[in-house]
Amino acid sequence: MKKAFVVSFEELPACMLGCYGHQWIETPNFDRLASLSVLFDQHYANDLATTENSFPWWTGQTLPRAFQSDSQKPHCFLSEMKRQGIDTSLLLEMDSDAGRNAAQRAQEPYFSRFDYVDTITGTNDYGASEVQTPVAKL
Repeated sequence: MKKAFVVSFEELPACMLGCYGHQWIETPNFDRLASLSVLFDQHYANDLATTENSFPWWTGQTLPRAFQSDSQKPHCFLSEMKRQGIDTSLLLEMDSDAGRNAAQRAQEPYFSRFDYVDTITGTNDYGASEVQTPVAKL
């Protein structure tokens, strides 16, 4: 089965990664993943803090369709991936003290479109070894 892996960070600029040309901070795991991947250097995710702001990220459209009822699901890139037989997974980070934050809750309607959703719970320094993480299963 085909797989696609999208990496998106809330507060990590791509220019800080070796695969995007950064010289003095070592990011060997990201660099290794990037060497086997397609890199997009003219694309970015806008602010994902609200449903309206995350709409372009999930759908590829600039603005939500006018006059669309709440019961209608807008076209999402996941629909096209499923149509082509690509297995989809979503890995979320969740702080053990706070649970899902408002930005994540606003995007939950899109989460159900993934085949698998897994959440890593912890704080800034995770205790799980690399082989135990959902990323290692990819």
